[in-house]
Amino acid sequence: MSDQQTSLSLQDLYVGGVRILQNICSIVTTPVEYALRPRFGTRYFDPVQMIFTCMLMSVLPLLGGIASLLPLPRSASFTPSGVIGLGTLSLLFFAGSAIHAPRLWRRIFHMELEDHSLFEGEALPFFAHLPKGQSFWVVRVVWEPLFVATVAIVLRLVTILDRPAMVYLIICAAALACKNYLSWYQAWLHLRTMMDSKFVGPLIAKAVVGKATEKELAPVHMAGFVGTAPAEIRAAAIMQMAPKVPALPTEIALLLSPVEPVPTRVA
Repeated sequence: MSDQQTSLSLQDLYVGGVRILQNICSIVTTPVEYALRPRFGTRYFDPVQMIFTCMLMSVLPLLGGIASLLPLPRSASFTPSGVIGLGTLSLLFFAGSAIHAPRLWRRIFHMELEDHSLFEGEALPFFAHLPKGQSFWVVRVVWEPLFVATVAIVLRLVTILDRPAMVYLIICAAALACKNYLSWYQAWLHLRTMMDSKFVGPLIAKAVVGKATEKELAPVHMAGFVGTAPAEIRAAAIMQMAPKVPALPTEIALLLSPVEPVPTRVA
C-alpha cells in the first residue's frame, strides 16, 4: 500500500470513528432532544438511529428492574425510591414519538412546509437569557447538557426521579455534550481546512518554480524542496507530495496546484 493510500485509509478511519461515536451518542440522547428541541427537522433523526433508540428505550425498564435487585447496601443501591423511573421515561419517549408523528409526516408529504430538514430546531426560549445564550454552539455544547444533568439531580433530590432514571439522564447529558462538541469541531475543521488551503496553495506554486524558502515551506513539511533541485525532479516530487499535505485535502490540492506533468523524454 502506498503512502497516499495509507494517509487516505487513516483519514477514512478518523471520519468513520467520529460518525460512529456521534451515532452512538445520538441513540442515547434522542429522548432528551425530543424535549430540548421539539421543532426538529424531519431528517434530524434518521430511521436507523430511531430503530436503535426504540430498542434501547424498550430495554431500559428491564435494566432498571435488574438494577433494583442487585444485593448492594441501601445507600449505594439502585433501588427505586422516586415517582418516575426508567419505565416511565420509556413510556414518555414513545408518547413523545406519537405526538411528533403527525407533524413529521405532514412535513414529509408537504416538503414546502420545511426549509431545512436536518436542522435541530430552535432552543428553548429561556436559554437565550443565560450568558452566551445567543450562541448556538454554547447552548448546544454547554447549557443544554448542564440543564439536563441539573434537572436530573434536582428531581432525584426531591424524590421525583429514582436513582436509575437519574443516572440515565446524566449519561444523556454527557453524550449530548460529546455529540454536539463533535458537530462543532467538524464545522470548525471544515472552515479551518479551507483557510489552510488558501495558505498552502501559493506555497506549492512557489515551490514548483524554486522560489520558496526553507522557512516558508517548513509549516507544510516541505522544507527540503528548495531551488537547488532540478526542475523536473522538483515538479514530479511536489505533484506526488502536495495532495498529502496535512492541511490540504486531495481534491483542493489538485485544484490549487499549478503543476503540470513533465513529459518524459525519449532518447
